[in-house]
Amino acid sequence: MPKTVQQLVAEKFGQPVYPQIDPEITSVGTTAARLLRNDPHRLGFVITCTSSSTLYGLPQPLGTPSSTLAYFLLPGVGSQAFLWWEEDVETVAWEWLIVASAAATTFTTIAYSAVPD
Repeated sequence: MPKTVQQLVAEKFGQPVYPQIDPEITSVGTTAARLLRNDPHRLGFVITCTSSSTLYGLPQPLGTPSSTLAYFLLPGVGSQAFLWWEEDVETVAWEWLIVASAAATTFTTIAYSAVPD
């Protein structure tokens, strides 16, 4: 019988991996807010912009995100950022901040953790 995706992921990491949908916030304005807490068990995350404003995200140790210093997600449904530990090393586990170019900018986040909520 073919293996499920959950089984394949568990084999790769030697343990289950747990998705966490919108673990912190789903909307931000023009003042920076915490997108994700520092979590040494986070393996990666995906953030999707669902608004008509630009989002700017940055690991907290690098400072506050802005239009001149950040990973950015352009306006429009479907603009995504993927961060995974194999490519982005431990920065995926750091605390992340997010800010928007306008008030009430919405997004959704899926974080992948080695431990359940």
